[in-house]
Amino acid sequence: MNVVVQTLLLILVAAGPWCCATGTAVLDDGSRCRLSGICDVGSDEKGGVCAHNEFSKAIHGSVEGLVFSDLLARERDARLSCVSSPRERAAKVREATQWAWRGYDSCASGEDELRPLVCGGKHWLNLTLTAVDSMDTLLIMGLEDEYMSAMHVLERNFSLHSPGYCNVFETTIRVLGGLLSTYFEIEKSTSARVQGTQRMLLDSAIALGARLSQAFASKSGLPHSDVNLRTGEIDFAVSHSSLSEMTTLALEFSALSRLTGHSFFEESIRNVYDVLSNAVRAYDGLLPQYFNPEAGTAQGRYIMLGARTDSYYEYLLKYWIITGKSDDVLKNRYVHAMQSLRKRMLKRTNILPGRQHDIGFLFVSEMEGETMSPKMDHLVCFLPGVFALGHLHGVSTSFPKPPISGEEDEWEVERHKHLWGDDLYIAEELASTCYELYRLSPTGLAPEIAHFIPQDPAYPGNHHSDIGGGLFYVKDNDAHNILRPETVESLFVLWKTTGDPMYRERTWQIFRAFERWTRVEGLELCLARQGHRVKDDIVQTLARLALRKAVDLRSKGRSWEAIANETQKLTTGLLQATRLADLKQGSQVINTASVEVKGAINFLIQSFRSGIIKPGYGNPKWDGDTISNTVCGETGASSGYAGLQSTKVVPPLRIDKMESFWISETLKYLFLIFSEPPDRCLHTSCKNEPLLKAKYPLTDFVLNTEAHFIPVLGPRTNSTIQQVEYDKNLLYPYPGKSSKVETPPAPLSSTKISPNASRGGDLHSPSDNDGSKLETRLFDNESGAHKDQTSDVQNGDITVHEEL
Repeated sequence: MNVVVQTLLLILVAAGPWCCATGTAVLDDGSRCRLSGICDVGSDEKGGVCAHNEFSKAIHGSVEGLVFSDLLARERDARLSCVSSPRERAAKVREATQWAWRGYDSCASGEDELRPLVCGGKHWLNLTLTAVDSMDTLLIMGLEDEYMSAMHVLERNFSLHSPGYCNVFETTIRVLGGLLSTYFEIEKSTSARVQGTQRMLLDSAIALGARLSQAFASKSGLPHSDVNLRTGEIDFAVSHSSLSEMTTLALEFSALSRLTGHSFFEESIRNVYDVLSNAVRAYDGLLPQYFNPEAGTAQGRYIMLGARTDSYYEYLLKYWIITGKSDDVLKNRYVHAMQSLRKRMLKRTNILPGRQHDIGFLFVSEMEGETMSPKMDHLVCFLPGVFALGHLHGVSTSFPKPPISGEEDEWEVERHKHLWGDDLYIAEELASTCYELYRLSPTGLAPEIAHFIPQDPAYPGNHHSDIGGGLFYVKDNDAHNILRPETVESLFVLWKTTGDPMYRERTWQIFRAFERWTRVEGLELCLARQGHRVKDDIVQTLARLALRKAVDLRSKGRSWEAIANETQKLTTGLLQATRLADLKQGSQVINTASVEVKGAINFLIQSFRSGIIKPGYGNPKWDGDTISNTVCGETGASSGYAGLQSTKVVPPLRIDKMESFWISETLKYLFLIFSEPPDRCLHTSCKNEPLLKAKYPLTDFVLNTEAHFIPVLGPRTNSTIQQVEYDKNLLYPYPGKSSKVETPPAPLSSTKISPNASRGGDLHSPSDNDGSKLETRLFDNESGAHKDQTSDVQNGDITVHEEL
């Protein structure tokens, strides 16, 4: 650890953790509690200490101890720590979603992703990704105005004519899944203007599905990974497809078949499962990462449940559920895979000193042949939710329990309970491990990848005391967080399948950490827009403190010159107090800070003098949002969320990117866990209470891997989904080229027609036969972070790589 980070951590420890602020008995020994002040307090259903009053007292005293913990971040968390009811918590998540959407809409409208730190956008799939991915979330939360705003983004910008290749998997789960889920969600709406958008969504989904289906034009029937939507050409330069890319299409393509009456979409993915049958037998149910789509054969022996493989196993179970449990082939394949996982890849962590009866935390290892690696991606944290969902639907993957002959044998049998315990036990154990990745991280947010410590005799001399707690360690290149949803996804499913309030409390602690460290304040955007771009998080914090100090001094009648002098003196003194001046380039940091802070204060002074800020606003309770609203107007107050370059450092540096799955998945799961009742209660808190009616019961809906709801479709021969009327030309997008959608549609006269399918509305349907919207937009194709890829952080941005 370098001297700068050591200094920052010492200052934070000296300031004292907020978890101890009120004197409540704190049972949380994790680094998150000590360094970010987010603490678990026994079984207290309030989920931690309410620190708002203590914080309010602290900010009026000396600020030296709080500089590097980020004053505004502490203020946000102090307020959240006092929120206890599910209704209030759901409202806070809803506000966070509005914050994230306004950032995208004001800074990156029409582009794929938001760059929140510079108020800009970034293209990747060239399909208005964040807008499409967010639509059903906005409707679920009742944000109708924001939803209509997203629809107008689509109307103006959505086009299937962009040049370059796009990834079939990512486009299917995010864009096609988003269009279909929103289409189904509108069926519940009573709003005429929302209902009026349904036609455009349907036409766009059909046109997109027809283009994506070109990927199946291989000799084996396995899909290629990338296709050009404009021309239908396959990218043959990519010689392999990952397991996830080939198989995570089943839910979306099946829904499209049922809506259109064209069986090709569903049959193409069924054929993929048939082609993989030989590999399933050869690899004992657990398949390698890559396949050659032309030959239909596996490449390599590396097996994992993280990057590029995860959703294959997820969709085995979910496709069985969505087809009305009518196809036991895939259920049996899921059971086979999970039993193989239990035998070969589920491992236990080191047992900590003084806990001789502990059996360690359960984790999923990786393997190549028979060589095991204790590495686990955060992506693997989807698995507890899948085990819990299987248990809800009556699926068992356990082995018989061995006999017990004595006390030692009993402990050993318990330690191997991952073999014979039921599927809910596995779900609960793995979810606890995933939660520890958050609790034992200084920021309270999990790293992209962790390496667990299985039965290590060198403990505790080989780990960082503030990271992992002896259970795991995190390499610097793996320490980033890009707002991933997998852990809160599993906590949501466990809440729905057990009714245990612990899962709500754990979810709230994770949300607090996201709010504290990843929310981008409007003040930062305000300074950036005025040409005072802050180049460093340390300088950023100082600039904010200087502005707060200036407002306070002005409210006390101090002159402008005195304000400038005192704030400059304050920030320079604080920098020097951290001994940065003794480090290499320390003087440069101080000089940069001096210039930036002086520019920020001069800007504030000019704002006061010009009347933009009224003297009456000057009071010590002002926060960054209020200043931004006053100085920059409403559009400057909201700029989204940003990932972290490292979860190991407090305060963390951030990544200038808001992934589309932040709104689509993470915030959706966070909202639903506080707004939805459980589907089944196994906990004492609700066992004798009647279950409330759920809007999204997991018996009637399946969530795709991007958290888009799709209703249970029923068997292929007796679909529960209504076939709709649509323009058949949408299925044939390439004139003169044979379409992959060759199966004739079922006669519409023999099926039911959705009453909303042909409804007109505020937004018109595509004017051409290929489903593209308005005029063609041409953008360069850029690489983005795949849902099932791990990633590195370089120079504050994400570089996607494959973990082999």
